Amino acid sequence: TDAFVLADRVVIVEGGSTIQQGTRDDLLRQPRSPYVAELVGLNVLLGVAARGLVSTNGPPIRIADTRIAGDVLLTIHPRSISIHTTEPEGSPRNTWQTTVTSIEPLGDRIRLQLSVPHSLTAELTSVALTALGLTSGSPVWVAIKATEIAVHPS
Repeated sequence: TDAFVLADRVVIVEGGSTIQQGTRDDLLRQPRSPYVAELVGLNVLLGVAARGLVSTNGPPIRIADTRIAGDVLLTIHPRSISIHTTEPEGSPRNTWQTTVTSIEPLGDRIRLQLSVPHSLTAELTSVALTALGLTSGSPVWVAIKATEIAVHPS
């Protein structure tokens, strides 16, 4: 956290080797490994893309670019995940039901850890948490727009 707040450039070392370096924005936009993505606070899913769908260990994830094919690394910012207490309607192509496994304050935001089928981290405000009446163990619906999912070659 200190490096991301104070440094102009960050160098990430894994297993004794430099695996990526750049500005905080560079690392957020283009993490080169699941380790880097998790380090910068993004959700990471690995899968195989074909015709706008990515096969994962859970339900397939819809992505915006239908031309991408092959092994991919998906990154999803925790603020891009919308939380609902009933099944969401509208334009998000990725929706599923899950359970809140933990709730953690993070400055002016709240981080929710979510259970299977995709164990993700979502962020919301404390006002939203209260309005939704969420506690650890609450069933929720997740919604993610395909355009909010970054796709990187694996």
